[in-house]
Amino acid sequence: MSESPVLVGLPATLQFAENELNGFPQLIDPQGLALLSDPDLDPTDASIFTGGSLLVSVTGPGDDDQVSPIDGAGQDVLGLRDFTVPGGVGDSQLVILGEDVILRSAFSDTLIGTIDQDGRDGRPFELQLTANASIEIVELLIRNLTYQNISDAPTPVRQITVRVSDRDGNVSEPAQVAVEIVPSVDAIPATGTERRANTESSGIQD
Repeated sequence: MSESPVLVGLPATLQFAENELNGFPQLIDPQGLALLSDPDLDPTDASIFTGGSLLVSVTGPGDDDQVSPIDGAGQDVLGLRDFTVPGGVGDSQLVILGEDVILRSAFSDTLIGTIDQDGRDGRPFELQLTANASIEIVELLIRNLTYQNISDAPTPVRQITVRVSDRDGNVSEPAQVAVEIVPSVDAIPATGTERRANTESSGIQD
């Protein structure tokens, strides 16, 4: 009987300021400590993840908010960043072109996976893996997963869950990261009596 992949090493908790998460996607494994193994891996057969997937989801209180979905599940943006893969003759780059995730070297492009779900508007981020996705590459993919929150009033804690499945349909136990969001002071809207200051250094205004 085949066994499931094992994913360890992701941080249990991360803390970000609201403005950090509003501004740019942040790594959910900033120390790069995620480790992936598969008891069924045969050293002579690197295709253990052919047809498998990398699935990232996020949950938290308020996800059923129908009045303002951006303050529910719609506040989250899950994704993957481009990164350098060291080793070999020169460094390769993992790049995202549309829905394709490609390993680019000086000599060729190799398809690693295809984005099946984009991680926006309450959807998980899901990457369908090809035979070119070795266990080392999948491990690097996990280390470069990102999270962004686009709400001006985010839920204080968001729970990110990462799962990996192999070609036999075996799914790893969920690895979870709690993202704690520290509120930032937002700009205070005008009440109708204030006058906007001139922030231009030159030019003429009416």
